Amino acid sequence: HADPHPGNILVSRRFAGGVRVGLVDWGQSKRLTLAQQLRLAAVVDALCAAGDFPGRARSAEVMRSYRNLGILWNSSLPIEAEREAAAAAATDAFDSITLPTPFTSDPTTPTYPLAVLGGVSDFPTDLIYFFRATQILRALTQHLGLSDEVSIAQEWGPHARRAATLFV
Repeated sequence: HADPHPGNILVSRRFAGGVRVGLVDWGQSKRLTLAQQLRLAAVVDALCAAGDFPGRARSAEVMRSYRNLGILWNSSLPIEAEREAAAAAATDAFDSITLPTPFTSDPTTPTYPLAVLGGVSDFPTDLIYFFRATQILRALTQHLGLSDEVSIAQEWGPHARRAATLFV
């Protein structure tokens, strides 16, 4: 779905608690290749395997899988700081949990993870629609007060692992 604005998202609370989200108006969509889907799944799997943010910040696999998407940056940071910023960028793009200090999800600030990394030198345009969709899901969980209860990455994790085993 490439047009996930509020008018195209239906939200209802379930009787047993929780929330059900539906997307309507599929007139603007993007089809990703299998290779792109598997690279996206690898990032989600790496985030899930690393666990909480400190684990993600130490994970070479989170940074490697995020970079494998074709996102390149111009970092002059020490490797530990680069891993932490890359983990924050991957978390911002693939999860709904709140970013830890000093990072922010606001791309206009110097503490936005990609700004901390030194700026993006290459970004695959095919990913723009995907990132737009995840950002609206992130905003939705924050608006509903669920960002610390619901992890989009953890919800997607079983699907990412299944895709990796089916197609690799």
